[in-house]
Amino acid sequence: MSDSSAEEIVAGGRLPHAFIKPLAWTATALEMLLGVLLILELYPRIVAMAAGLLLLAFAIAMTVALGVKAPLDLSVFSASAGAFLLAAISRR
Repeated sequence: MSDSSAEEIVAGGRLPHAFIKPLAWTATALEMLLGVLLILELYPRIVAMAAGLLLLAFAIAMTVALGVKAPLDLSVFSASAGAFLLAAISRR
């Protein structure tokens, strides 16, 4: 996350400055971990549900911060729905 983006979030009063970078690193690490677990097919139902929740959180945050056009343009809601579908049809 660039410093200018972080400053915009802090200036908007949405999040204390101390939380921005740790939250960004945590979200990135979680995305990578969930992706690897999905590729390896380890706990697919649980991992797909977690990925769907993470994507839904991203979509909601993008909607609040940027308006509804941004997450729709980037298909975040449909990616979240796809992850939830995978969780629903997974047998393990």
